[in-house]
Amino acid sequence: ALRQQDRRLWSITGRQLSGLVGELQQRGFPSSDVYTLGKALAGSGLYPARDCEYRCLPRLPQIFITYTWSDNYVDLQVAVRSTLTFLEGLIREARPELDGSVVEQLVNEELGFWVDFFVIDQLARRWAEEVPEVLPRVIAAADAHFVLSETAMLRSWCCYEVALFNQRAQLQAGPGEPGLRSFVGRSKSLNYQTFAQTEASHPEDKRTIEGAIVDLFPGGMTAFDA
Repeated sequence: ALRQQDRRLWSITGRQLSGLVGELQQRGFPSSDVYTLGKALAGSGLYPARDCEYRCLPRLPQIFITYTWSDNYVDLQVAVRSTLTFLEGLIREARPELDGSVVEQLVNEELGFWVDFFVIDQLARRWAEEVPEVLPRVIAAADAHFVLSETAMLRSWCCYEVALFNQRAQLQAGPGEPGLRSFVGRSKSLNYQTFAQTEASHPEDKRTIEGAIVDLFPGGMTAFDA
C-alpha cells in the first residue's frame, strides 16, 4: 500500500494498539477515559501518530471503530482485541482451509483500523474543520465498521459515523441485497429509539449532525432511524 502522507488518515493494527496503550501508560498517562487522555496528550504535546510512528500503519484503515470518549482507553483496546478475535472466527468459518497461524497474523498484524485519539493531534485539534474532512475519508476506505461502546448509539456523533458508513449500502447494493451493515456490539441493555434521544457535548453539534444525516439518507431522519 502507498504511504499516506496525512497522519490523520493512518491506521493501526491490534498488536500495535496494545503496544501503544502500554507505552502511553509507561510515559505517565494513567488508565482514564478518552476525554482525560486527550487533555493529557494536549498538555504534554505528545502526538502518537508522530511521536510513536513506529506503532502506526501509514495507510488508510480497513476497519473503522466507533466508540464514545467516556470509554476508558485501556478498556477500548481490550474491546478492539475482542473484535479482532470475533473477526478471526468469521474468517476461519468462511475459509477453513487456511492455516490458523496465517489467519491470526492477518487479523492481528495486517488489518488496520482507525481510532481517533492516536491519529488526531490533540494539541492542534479543530473539530469543526477536521471532523467533516477526515471522517468521510477514513470511513469511505473501511470495509467493516464496529460500534464498540454500550452507549454509542445515544451519542449524536456516533450516529453520524453509522450513517456515513451505511450510506454506501444504498449506493452499492443491488436489488434485494442488504448492502453494508455496521456491527453493533455490547449494547443489549440499550433501548435506542430515535436520533432525537441522542446527545452531543455541544447542543449546536447535534443540529449540525442531524442536517448532515438528512443530506446523506434519502428519506432523511425517518430512514436513518429505521
